[in-house]
Amino acid sequence: MNALAGMMTIGDDSLRIAVKRVDDHVNYLEQLPASLESMTWWLGYSDTDEPELMPQRMLELVDGLRWIAREWWPLRYGALFMGRDLVDLTHEVERLGEQTLGLASRLEALGGGQYTWEQLAQDDDLPLSPGDRQQVVLMAERLDTLRLLVNGLAGDVTLLLADFGAFRDKYRYDLTPQVNGKRVALERAQVHDLSRYPDFWRRLMEPRLLEAYDADLLNSRLERMDPGIIGVTRHLEQFHSTWQEVDAYAEGAANSLKAIDTRQRLAIFMVYFKRFLSEWLHVGALGERLKIAFA
Repeated sequence: MNALAGMMTIGDDSLRIAVKRVDDHVNYLEQLPASLESMTWWLGYSDTDEPELMPQRMLELVDGLRWIAREWWPLRYGALFMGRDLVDLTHEVERLGEQTLGLASRLEALGGGQYTWEQLAQDDDLPLSPGDRQQVVLMAERLDTLRLLVNGLAGDVTLLLADFGAFRDKYRYDLTPQVNGKRVALERAQVHDLSRYPDFWRRLMEPRLLEAYDADLLNSRLERMDPGIIGVTRHLEQFHSTWQEVDAYAEGAANSLKAIDTRQRLAIFMVYFKRFLSEWLHVGALGERLKIAFA
């Protein structure tokens, strides 16, 4: 199973960078003017021939951005908690895996440790003894528990991804067109008369001389917002896709184990099951990295 190994890419540094980018934008929006008076002072003018650039319209844009941006923090904490749940789940899977392997070690088919599962997978396909069949039933019960745990987290991942996607789409479809409208208005105003609003255009055209509040920095933050959201969401979409594979494996493993009635089929199952358990180390590492990225 390569699905779990593929999840390692989720926890690399690019996710932490994407999260920080959104953090920076959301924090910056909180610093922007929140009243018409302060917005007028910040812009450096109180009147303009461009309706989109009127202080009241600029304030409406910033308020809209700020209102939606505040939804980021609950999403962020949700992803952090998901990382913690993933670590906890890893411990549970390890415990259930050890119990399942312990039950398997008592099977008569192993000849008291005389054979390995790899050897039996190449051996004749003999029927399981009645005692081994009872042990297999107990093993399947452990896998049913594992399946329920995995299914539960899969549902959480689906909900979290949907929330992140809705957050991203609010910027993409609701606010980005408004921001682009402001940029077009800025270009028109620049063509009409640069000298009429010297303070505003100084802020726009000389970013190295600016203080914290300036239109050019606002534009740059707006440009960076969507890539940041897309970056975070892309990671979670990959995580969700991979988790669906894990969920399918857990579901199939429990059902297939219940139907096994020969030594060779059981041996093949156990070879893949041990590989599955070893790859759960990657899941624990992923959980830790999610915790770091969203801490």
